[in-house]
Amino acid sequence: SVVSDYAVLKSDYYIGINTASPSAIITASLPNANTLNDGQTFVFKDEGGSSNTYNIVISASSGQTIDNQNKVILESPYSSLTIYTDGASKFFIT
Repeated sequence: SVVSDYAVLKSDYYIGINTASPSAIITASLPNANTLNDGQTFVFKDEGGSSNTYNIVISASSGQTIDNQNKVILESPYSSLTIYTDGASKFFIT
């Protein structure tokens, strides 16, 4: 369970984020898309239910995008986000 800013690992699939514990915004930084396999997927989940107060920011590497944005913010309690990559320079929300 992630409780502070986190650099997503290439080996990760499910990233559970406990927003009830840190009392701060948590940023999950994605690895460079070109280091991942085409279609590789990551699932992010607000396990603490407090992302309405302590947002979860999913951030792409510089020059890369998530559905044409550099970051996505989870701000609803117990929200989740599933994304996949093209293995080159982009991520997409499923």
